[in-house]
Amino acid sequence: MKNIMTATVIALSTATLAQADGTELFQQLDANNDQAISLEEAQASEALVAQFEQLDANKDGLINAAEFTQLVKG
Repeated sequence: MKNIMTATVIALSTATLAQADGTELFQQLDANNDQAISLEEAQASEALVAQFEQLDANKDGLINAAEFTQLVKG
């Protein structure tokens, strides 16, 4: 599981994360700036789409910043 999450972070961005918690990457993926990544926005990364349901801990159909932080922390 850790390897999948690590691969996802690498696949999501070729740039170095500016902050350890992935805030900059989250903001890039949150195209409409609503403080959440929808499944539509997640389409930017096949790896994120593949893990979307797992990351959506509260099952609201969105990945919020706290849920995304879990991905970055591994």
